[in-house]
Amino acid sequence: SLTMTLVGGILFLDLSKSVGWAYGLDPDAQPLWGVWKLSTGFELGRIFAADENELLGAIDTFQPAKVGMEAPLPASQQTVAFTAELQIGLAAITECACYRWEKPLTRRSSQTVRANVCGRSHRTDAERQARIDTKRAIVEPWCAAPGWTITDHNARDAAVGWAYEIGIRQVRTGRIVQARPPAVQTVGRWAARAPGGRRSATRRRGRCIPTH
Repeated sequence: SLTMTLVGGILFLDLSKSVGWAYGLDPDAQPLWGVWKLSTGFELGRIFAADENELLGAIDTFQPAKVGMEAPLPASQQTVAFTAELQIGLAAITECACYRWEKPLTRRSSQTVRANVCGRSHRTDAERQARIDTKRAIVEPWCAAPGWTITDHNARDAAVGWAYEIGIRQVRTGRIVQARPPAVQTVGRWAARAPGGRRSATRRRGRCIPTH
C-alpha cells in the first residue's frame, strides 16, 4: 500500500480543534495531508481524547521516524483562558503519545518555520492594509507554487512545518522576499484525509479512549 511505502517519514502537526497534519519522507513530493476535526463545544476532556485517538492512529499507520509540532504560545502570551488550556493540553497529549511510542518530537515556532521555509514570517504593509492574514499572504502561495493540492489552511501550516523538518529552506535575498518554495513536483495520488479514526482499538503503548 501507499502508506507502507512511506513508513519512516516525518509527521508534522498544527495543533488546534482542527488539527492539520502532513506526512512524508520525500522533499521533492507533496506530503500526505489531512485534518482531524476533534470535537465541537468546549469540553476539553473530549477534545483531548479525540486528539489522542487520532494521533495514536497516525503513528500506528505511518510509523514515523520523527514527529514535529507547532509550539503553543507561552502561557504569559495567551489572552484567552480556554485557548491557552487547549493549546498547552494538545501539546501535552502529543508529548505523551510520542513518549509512549519512543518517537523523537520537536517543537517549532511558526515564525521560525515560515521565515526559513517561506522566506518571511510577517506581512508587508500593503498586505496588512488589505487585511490579508498571514496564512493567505505567506503560507497559501508557498504551498500553491509547486502545484500542491492542499485545500485546508490548517494542513497547509502543517505542510510548511513538515517542509522545515525535511530540510527545505528558502534563500533570503533581502529584507522581504516573496513566499515561494523551491521547484518541486507532486508525485502520486495523495490522501486528503487522516487515516481512519479507530475510536476504541487497543494500540501498542496506549489505549484509545472512546469519545462518542
